[in-house]
Amino acid sequence: MASRIEGLLGSRQQLMRDMSHELRSPFVRLRATIALAQRKHPLTLAEHTHIVRELERMNQAIGDVLRLTRLE
Repeated sequence: MASRIEGLLGSRQQLMRDMSHELRSPFVRLRATIALAQRKHPLTLAEHTHIVRELERMNQAIGDVLRLTRLE
């Protein structure tokens, strides 16, 4: 029973790591896409600030999941 629980906990940790990686990859591509798009169609300061703020919130959430996984 103990080995089964240990296996399940290991699987859970791997799942969290995989999920975090899968979220981080599109996040990085999204930031690059926004930077390229802004060269052709500059955003207003308010639009840029809003997008950057939301991207940072997403990045923070992903980082929190990674930290939680490491702490467990």
